[in-house]
Amino acid sequence: MRKIIALSLAALMLPASAYANVASYRTDCAADGSATITGSFDTENAPAILGLRVLKAGKELSELTGKPEEDLAITDYIRQIELSPDSTEFEISLLLPEGSTGSRKARLIGTGFTETADIELQYVTLSDYRAAVSAVNASIPSGVNAFISACKEGDNMFCLGFDEDIADADEALTVVYNTVAGSGLDENDRLKTVGIWRAASVAALFNQGADVDISAYRYCFDYLPEKVTKWLDTVLNRDSRDAENRLKSLITDQHFKGLNDLEKRLKEALVLTITEYHGGIGNIGGVISDFSDITGITAKNDTVVYQRIGGTRYPELASLLRAYSEAKTSGANTGGGGGGGGGGSAAGGASIVLTTPVTQNDITEVSKNETIPLLFVDLDMAAWAYEAVSTLFDRGIISGKTDTVFAPLDPVTREEFVKILVCASGYENSEYITGRFKDVPVGAWYEKYVCIAANEGLVNGIEDDRFGVGERISRQDMAVMIYRLLGIKNTAPKPAELSFTDSGQISDYASEAVGALAGSGMVNGVGDGLFVPLGTATRAEAAQMVFNVLASIS
Repeated sequence: MRKIIALSLAALMLPASAYANVASYRTDCAADGSATITGSFDTENAPAILGLRVLKAGKELSELTGKPEEDLAITDYIRQIELSPDSTEFEISLLLPEGSTGSRKARLIGTGFTETADIELQYVTLSDYRAAVSAVNASIPSGVNAFISACKEGDNMFCLGFDEDIADADEALTVVYNTVAGSGLDENDRLKTVGIWRAASVAALFNQGADVDISAYRYCFDYLPEKVTKWLDTVLNRDSRDAENRLKSLITDQHFKGLNDLEKRLKEALVLTITEYHGGIGNIGGVISDFSDITGITAKNDTVVYQRIGGTRYPELASLLRAYSEAKTSGANTGGGGGGGGGGSAAGGASIVLTTPVTQNDITEVSKNETIPLLFVDLDMAAWAYEAVSTLFDRGIISGKTDTVFAPLDPVTREEFVKILVCASGYENSEYITGRFKDVPVGAWYEKYVCIAANEGLVNGIEDDRFGVGERISRQDMAVMIYRLLGIKNTAPKPAELSFTDSGQISDYASEAVGALAGSGMVNGVGDGLFVPLGTATRAEAAQMVFNVLASIS
C-alpha cells in the first residue's frame, strides 16, 4: 500500500492546470511525534488532493529523486487528503514514527501546484522535553538571567519549542520568565509551552516598538483565553481594517512585562474597539460582559444604554465606563424598548427609507423654530439631532426603524447615505447610466441612487469599478459627499484649516472637505477635539449633516 501511495505522490508533481499553492502554514508539534500542520492556499481554488511526505531523520529533501522506490526508502510518513474545490485552508494531523529528538524535513505537494511547500517538523521525545523543562524550571529562583541561560543551554530551546524566530530571543524569554516565574513550565504539555513562547514573542515585538501586523500574527494569541481570541477574531474578520487599525493603535507603544499584562491590555483594547466599531449593539454588551473582570459590568442586554455609548471613540477604558455609568443613571435604560439592534442595513434599505418623492421645488428654508413632534422614544441618546430628525422625518426623507424607534446611533451604509443625500438634494428623478460599479446589481433598491450620485459627481467608488455596497460610511466620506454636493450647488463653504487633534488621520482626499465643513459648523467632532475620520457615521449624524445641507442649498 505504501508503494502505491508513493507512486500517487509522484504523479502529483506532474504538470497540471494550476489551482493553488500553499500561501502560509504553521506546524504544532507536541512531544513524542504528535503534530498538526495547518495552512491556507494562495487562491480560492484548492487542489483536489494534498499530499504530505515526511523524510526519515537526517534525510534532506534534496535527496529525493522522483523515483518511487528510491524516494520511499528515505521516507518515514506519507499521507494524502482530498479537499473540496472551495477549501481555502487545510489541516493535517499525524503521529510520526517513533524516533529520537531532532527535525524531520517534509514536503507538501498538491494537484496543480506550481511549487512545493517544504517544511520542517520537530520530533521531541517526552523524556527530552521533560529534561529541558526540569532544567529551566530549576533556574527560575535564580532570576531572569539564569532562566535565559538555562533555556539556551544545549538543545533546550529546540526541545521547548522556543526556536521559532519571531522576535528578539532574550526579550521574548524575559516575557516568558515573568509569565511562568510563579508556576514553571508544564512538563506534560509541550504545545502549551510553545503557545507561551509565541504569545511572549508577539509581546516582545510590541515591547521593541515593532509595527506588528496583528492578522499575520493571529496564531500567536492562541495561548490567551478563548473569550479573548473570540473577540479578537470579531475585529480581524471585519471587511474594513478600521477596527483592526484602532485595536493596533491601542496596544502599540505598550510595555508588557508578562502575558498577564498583554491579556489585560488586549481586553481593554477590544472593549474600546468593539464599542466604537460594534457591528451590532449586541456586540457591545457581549464584549463588556465577557470581560467583566476589567469592566465590572455583567449586564449583556442593556440595549438602550449600549446604543447610547456605541459608535464613540473613547481614549481609555475609564472614559467608556464613565459614559456607561452616566447613561445608566440618567435613565437611558428606561427608554422604549431596545429596538434598532445595530448592524447593517436590512433588505431593501430598511435602515433609511424614502417614503415620499422629494424634488428641488419641495425644498424650502428650514425654520430654526419649528420641530415636528415625534413618537420616537430613543432620541434622548442623540438629543442634539432632534431638530434634524424631526424635519427630515416630516419631509419623508427618513423614517424610524419602527414606529417608535429611530435608532440614532446605528451605523449607515454607503448606499443608504447616498439615497438620503440624492433625495434630499432633489436629484431623485435625474437620468443616470448603469453598469459603472460591479457591486451594484441591476434592480437593486439602491442602484438608481448610486448611479445618479455617480453621474452627478457626488461619489466615486472605493475602487474604479466597486462602489462599496454594504460597507458602513465613514465620517470623512460622508463629509466628502456633502462637500461635493455643496460645490455643485455653488454653496460650498470656504476651505479652512483643520483643527482636530486627530487631523493627521484624515485622508488627503477628505481633508479639504472636512476642514471646510467643520469651519462652517456643518460638521462637528465627537468630543476631546477628535473628528474620528474613519469612524462609522450614525443615523443621527447623517440626519444632522443632511439637515445642514437643506438649509445651505435652499
